[in-house]
Order: sequence, then C-alpha cells, then structure tokens
Amino acid sequence: MIKEEMCIETEAYIDDNGVQVSLKVDTFEEFIEFMKMVNTDKVAMGNRDAFKKYTKRMLIWFHKTYNNKEIEKEIPPVLVRIEVCLFDMYKLGQCYGGYANINKKNEWKDMAMGFGFPQEYDEKFKKLYETYLLLPE
Repeated sequence: MIKEEMCIETEAYIDDNGVQVSLKVDTFEEFIEFMKMVNTDKVAMGNRDAFKKYTKRMLIWFHKTYNNKEIEKEIPPVLVRIEVCLFDMYKLGQCYGGYANINKKNEWKDMAMGFGFPQEYDEKFKKLYETYLLLPE
C-alpha cells in the first residue's frame, strides 16, 4: 500500500512508482498534475484517503483562483446528515463519462443510488456536481 507523508506545511506526498509526488495545488500546472493522478485509477485508488483530503483543498483553490469566488457551501457537502465525498463523486462521474454524458443520458438517478441515496435525489446530485466539480472537470 502506498503511504501518505506529511511535512510541517501539511503537504501530502504519495509514492507513484517509486517517485515522491506532491498533492499540493497552488498553480495551474499543479492542478493539471493533480487531475492526471486522479484520473489514473491505480494511483488515485491506491492513495484514496490522501486524494479525498486533498480534493477538498484543490477545489477550494480552483474555485478561488479560476472562478474568482470562494465556495460558499460546505465541503464536503452534506445530504440528510450524510457527507458526500467529492473525490468519490468525481470518480463515479468519470465512470459514467463525465458531466455532459451523465446529463445527456439522464443518469443522475444512478449517481444518487451509487452513493446509497434514493433515485429521487437525482437533482440534488446534479446540483452538487455542478456546484463543486463541473468547472474542474
């Protein structure tokens, strides 16, 4: 199993095939590298806990820097007192082909049920995806 190491500045590093890679995102280039790793299933799922934590930080940075506004909602979002992991939501969304494909095929019910929610939560999941994940996608 790949381990997460923390330094004084709480920067996470993961081991990607023997190379220490930072999960810090403070530049567009770091954002691109982060997203490449997230989209590489072996790396992302082998370091799931670290990516879950740093997806939140990446999204805050991304929206502040490229959307020019703070995310006004809580991270992670909560539906009926259950936290919805944005990393898992992104990965599941990619399995369905991303936002455009989910929307075109109206698979938001499947997204909701993939998290254990009833299919009636489809619009809530669509709104969550649009709020947090659509721009970085």
